[in-house]
Amino acid sequence: MSELRLTGRSEDGTHLTLADGEDGQFTLRISDTLRATVNQPRLSAVVENETETISVREIQARLRSGEPMEAIARDARCGIEKIERFSGPILQERIYIIDLAQSVVMRKESGRDPITFADVIIASRKLDNCETVADEVRALGRRAMAYAVHAAKWPSIDELI
Repeated sequence: MSELRLTGRSEDGTHLTLADGEDGQFTLRISDTLRATVNQPRLSAVVENETETISVREIQARLRSGEPMEAIARDARCGIEKIERFSGPILQERIYIIDLAQSVVMRKESGRDPITFADVIIASRKLDNCETVADEVRALGRRAMAYAVHAAKWPSIDELI
C-alpha cells in the first residue's frame, strides 16, 4: 500500500487530486461520506514536516542577547523570515534605549546649553575625522594639529549623518 498526498482540487471542485511517491496521479471524488469523515472532531491532522520548532519567547530572548538572526534561524532549522517576524519589538526596544542614552545630560553649566551624550558622541566623531585629516597632512610633510569644535546644538542627530 503506498501513501498518497493531496496535491489540489479539480477545476470543477468535485474531485481531489492526489499523488504518490512515484509521481503517480490519482483523483478522489468528494462525496458526502468523505466530507463527514474529514469533518469528524476526533480526526487529527498529520504533521507534514516534523522539524524542530522554536518558541517566540526563545527567539526574542536570543535576539535580546545579541545573537544574529542568521544563527538563530540556522539553529532552529527555519527560515530567516520567521525570525525577522518576531524581531520588531526587540529593535523598537533598542531604539528606545539608545534614544534615552543619547538624551542623558553629561554636563550642565549655568548660562549654557546642556551637553548631552549624543553631543559627546558627535564631537568624538568629528575629532576622529579631524585626526584622520591631520595624519594625511602630516604624511605630506606639513605640521598639523587635530581639533574639533562643537559650535551648535542640533535638534536631531540625523541632520549630521
